[in-house]
Amino acid sequence: MDLRSQQRYQAQPRYEAPAQAQQPTAGQQPQALPAEPTRSGRGLARFPIQDVRKYMIYAAIALGITLVAWYLLANGAGSIMSTVKKDQYQAVFLSNGQVYFGKIKNADSTTVTMSDIYYLQQAVQGTKDDKTADKEQAQMSLTKLGNEIHGPEDTMYIQKDQVLFWENLKTDSQVVKSIKNTAKQN
Repeated sequence: MDLRSQQRYQAQPRYEAPAQAQQPTAGQQPQALPAEPTRSGRGLARFPIQDVRKYMIYAAIALGITLVAWYLLANGAGSIMSTVKKDQYQAVFLSNGQVYFGKIKNADSTTVTMSDIYYLQQAVQGTKDDKTADKEQAQMSLTKLGNEIHGPEDTMYIQKDQVLFWENLKTDSQVVKSIKNTAKQN
């Protein structure tokens, strides 16, 4: 008996091509063929170089927008510091009715920092009139911060939520003239 001629098994090919789609018969839905990989990257597990470049460009644009927004917020675009004239004095009006005159040096999200500060102080002088009782006349005087009994430094840190508004003062305003006269005397 010759075993070579009577092979029970036939050799199988190592690679089998996918089966051809059968034509649908009447009433049957056609079967979809498996997706073939394309060069655009759809259907592939890895990204082609074109898609990587596209996503890197998107990331760079997003990073650029984020950096510009951070810079504008940090450097005062839309904040108090963008409109402060650094060579002029400012008046800062607080919620308790007090007004401080000085130079705004910095303003962050919680604090406004001022230096070279003056404030109005009411001095009451009594006068005696023959026909009426004592009359009191109120006079306002400009006082330099730092001359008080507790001796504060000439820098003030004001909570931003206590500031009602502020304004730049003209160089020829009465307050600025008085500040310059007080500075000359001291």
